Amino acid sequence: MVVNLFFAMLAFSGIWKLYQFFTDQFPQLKKQMAIAILYLPTFTFWSSGILKDPIAVSALGWFTWALYELSVKKKNLILNSAIVLFTIYIFTVIKIYILVAYLPAFAIFLLLKNAQLLKNPLLKFAMILVFIGGTVFGFSSIAARMQDAVIDYAGEDVMEGIGNYQRGYQNKQAKSDGAYFSLGVEFDGTLTSLAKVAPMAVVATLYRPFLWESRNVTTLLSSFESLAMMMLTLYVLIKVGLVRFFVTIIKKPIVLYCLLFSITFALFVGVTTLNFGTLVRYKIPCMPFYVVSLFLILYYDAQRKKNLQPVLRIIVTSGS
Repeated sequence: MVVNLFFAMLAFSGIWKLYQFFTDQFPQLKKQMAIAILYLPTFTFWSSGILKDPIAVSALGWFTWALYELSVKKKNLILNSAIVLFTIYIFTVIKIYILVAYLPAFAIFLLLKNAQLLKNPLLKFAMILVFIGGTVFGFSSIAARMQDAVIDYAGEDVMEGIGNYQRGYQNKQAKSDGAYFSLGVEFDGTLTSLAKVAPMAVVATLYRPFLWESRNVTTLLSSFESLAMMMLTLYVLIKVGLVRFFVTIIKKPIVLYCLLFSITFALFVGVTTLNFGTLVRYKIPCMPFYVVSLFLILYYDAQRKKNLQPVLRIIVTSGS
């Protein structure tokens, strides 16, 4: 009981920092951020047990908050640097793939965020070049180390490992009671095959299990959340419009960062996890970011329409 409480408190500390990270930038969206981060059923449930997941979620929240404070606000440099280094160490010990998926997206956000704060075009350009170079170098180093670690541990490269994962799940699927599923696309370990399987993998992570795929109470509850996620996505697309949806992603760094991490992580999880029970647990790091991105797209669209109202009034008045 005490250990379980400790893990829950540890996870919540990181979740709260993640909530603070977003509400610090959007204080008017506290309710929406609470829904996306604090009240998301799967995220809340699976980040509170005696597992690796609470530690990973906590590290993700603290890493995000500390790096933002360090890079954008320039506050508590020593403390935040220590937190960043410690959380990176935690990721390398328990779940390095979270860092591999998250770091490029967050680096792009910090790059664009800092560029917005600079008024000198030359400084902006120089900073962008430095950030891009550093991000590419850092990500390449992490990816290379991860690849070497996988080869040393399993004797195979990442693509081959993904293929073996899928074949293992497919073998179990025939003997299971419905917990295992198929993406419907054969993966042969090549990048071309990965590109083909990517849409199905992302859909599986974000929107499955479907209601008709439920075989037990746990899966049924997860399917309701997945259905709500799909309905929210469709609502945003219809409300904002397809063109404006993608324009907002491109123009707003924080939306780009949230969606980039969500989709990348969803791809990693969806292509390697073909069991609904495991999928629901493994996907929790990306779900808050995905919901946050949808709320932000709605917010930016509402702001755009609000800013257009005075212009429309002037046009109507001058026309009459």
